[in-house]
Amino acid sequence: MALPEPLDLGFVVLIPQQREGSDLAELVLKAKDAELTDQGVTQMTDYIDRFLEFEGVKKNGFSMVYDMRFLRVPSMKIVMRLAEWGRDPARTETFQRMNKACKVVVSEGLKTRLAKGILTTFFFVCPPVCDTYLLTATDQPESEGVYFAPPPPTSDEQTDPDDEERDDNAQG
Repeated sequence: MALPEPLDLGFVVLIPQQREGSDLAELVLKAKDAELTDQGVTQMTDYIDRFLEFEGVKKNGFSMVYDMRFLRVPSMKIVMRLAEWGRDPARTETFQRMNKACKVVVSEGLKTRLAKGILTTFFFVCPPVCDTYLLTATDQPESEGVYFAPPPPTSDEQTDPDDEERDDNAQG
């Protein structure tokens, strides 16, 4: 099944593509200089949910590129709405399991500092699920960007139930 067609919502274009040299599908969200609307945000999140249902995405995972160089500063209401959307338990599980890479691209200077503050706040509410980089160009080496690490796995996530079963059997 092919990836969905790109979608232009006025303030963002959503562009699904195959990541170069990889089995990963990639979703690029390329912001435009237009006002974010509640309806547009709903359409965007619905599109992302549909993208996650495609066979290649389910099989191999995906990466995200948020190119925000032309994004107007969103209201905190919109930022928090997106964070809450990301905190949905089923969606969180899907992103934790399938999201393999993330880049956030902003313009240099003040916008980089603002984006760092906004992302720090966003990730306080909705921690990153994979290595996430704040960059100033889509081709900038990740090592030159600001790095946001996912939280370390909890002890429950590190424990393999089969290992415990083997340990119990060995003691008996």
